[in-house]
Amino acid sequence: MDRNQKAALLGELQERLRKAGILIVCQATALNAHKTRELRRAIRRAGGELKVAKNTIVRIAIDGTAFAGLTPFLQGPTRLVFGYGDPVAVAKVLVQFAREESERVQVRAAITSGKLLDAQAVDELAKLPERPVLLGRLLALMQTPASLLVRLLQEPGAQVVRVLSQRSEQLRTG
Repeated sequence: MDRNQKAALLGELQERLRKAGILIVCQATALNAHKTRELRRAIRRAGGELKVAKNTIVRIAIDGTAFAGLTPFLQGPTRLVFGYGDPVAVAKVLVQFAREESERVQVRAAITSGKLLDAQAVDELAKLPERPVLLGRLLALMQTPASLLVRLLQEPGAQVVRVLSQRSEQLRTG
């Protein structure tokens, strides 16, 4: 790889880093072309991208960024997984693939929202529900107090209506 190609790759990595919400570093050894293509497609569907680059170029690219904490994990055959949307979705795909191919793929670490996550924390991240599910649950929690308040405010009026209804029924029958 000549100097111009390295500069182009560095610029490409820096652009991806600017857009990424999560960067996961994993080790993938002896992964055949079919499995690599399968992993790339799954990550792309989850809103991410798999990239292979030399560790020295990656170190230069992440230097001075929020992802600089991953530098110690850039050793040996490394693959980078950039997540541009929901970090949980990308982590789920990668962790699931790593479980299926445990001898060939290991998650090393990740950074999302400025926090360094070790392999176990990435696994825990992958267990979380995806963003739309979490937003739905949050909305339900926010609506619960409001619906209870409306029910509470309606109750005195409902009690008056029930008392009047019973009294009118007593007058009709009695």
